[in-house]
Amino acid sequence: MVYISLLYNPILYRDRYLLLLEEQKKASEKYLIFVGKKIENYNTDSNVAVLDSKSYFSFAFKVAMELKRLRKKSDDFILLNEHLVSLVSMILFFLNFKNIKKVANLYSSEIFFLVKKGWRIDSNSKDFVSYRQAYNIILSRIKPVVYRIITILFSNYFIGNSEQIAYDLPKSKKLSFFVVDTNIDLYPNFKKLVKPAQYLYPINLLYVGKIYPAKGIGTMLAAIGLLKEKFDSHLFIIGKLSRNDKIWYERMIKYYGVEDSITRIDQIKHDGLFPFYKYTDAFIMPSFFEGSPRVLKEAIVSGCPIAASNISGNKILDSNDDSILYFEPGDADDLLSCLVKIINGKNTYVKQSNYVNKFSSKEIALKRLNIYKDIIEK
Repeated sequence: MVYISLLYNPILYRDRYLLLLEEQKKASEKYLIFVGKKIENYNTDSNVAVLDSKSYFSFAFKVAMELKRLRKKSDDFILLNEHLVSLVSMILFFLNFKNIKKVANLYSSEIFFLVKKGWRIDSNSKDFVSYRQAYNIILSRIKPVVYRIITILFSNYFIGNSEQIAYDLPKSKKLSFFVVDTNIDLYPNFKKLVKPAQYLYPINLLYVGKIYPAKGIGTMLAAIGLLKEKFDSHLFIIGKLSRNDKIWYERMIKYYGVEDSITRIDQIKHDGLFPFYKYTDAFIMPSFFEGSPRVLKEAIVSGCPIAASNISGNKILDSNDDSILYFEPGDADDLLSCLVKIINGKNTYVKQSNYVNKFSSKEIALKRLNIYKDIIEK
């Protein structure tokens, strides 16, 4: 048996990569790690193969060629695959290479998204959405669903960051599904972070994420329009706005009269988000559908007050309502009520240290390694 773990870009998963290196030293000489990019001083071990690659496809092809070469020395393989199981598996299929266990990562519930109408447009923004835009929203989900079906067909085991992802799996494969949270590491010098220069208002609110109708943007803008009548507040939206969504977004801002109450900032570097989290008066998560939202976890580990829609992907992160105030999806008045409670100081702050440990890269990497061990022993 040869155990192989794939990491196309170990720089993005440095802690997990280092733990894998540490673990493979305890294992047999048949435990291998294939990486697509080199990390200085860390991938010189004889059990680490650097397959220098410029793309996922080239890396997947090189992995397949290496497996073909290794097949001459061993009959059985287990592929601990981080992102490329579909691509590698299809190449292996055409090479008639069947005796291999494959572990796939599933980061969202694509089929569940369609069944539960996660693409639906909330009542606060539907009047501003064109038919073409609505069509593009639904069409954009078709490719991920096709990719998901291929991944399921070609994989033996699955790791996901939310229980609801198991919905995508046929009954015969649900027992091969494991849940591991997305890793979130608090900024190293979090306590020393200074207040963002943009936070010039008495009350600074924050939304981080993509900007399109299914994210509940209309609900949030409607609530901000109501909130400004009560408090001198300002909402900062950090996220990408596509050309197709720009007209819809600008129409809503004008309709709800919040032109002077909102500042949109294009995507910024990940570390640059933490000052905004730390000093915001409230973080807003108004989505109609989420798997296990990374930005919500970042807000939690940062200890900021949170108002989030009462959907399963959000609720699972704080099922006891210890640190999040929940509102009904699409209900601007309910969101307004949550924001008023937060501003008036009636919210409960999260016990930050508990979540920092729960979502740390080291903790998540250890969970993955334990799952890998279980799979290997089967």
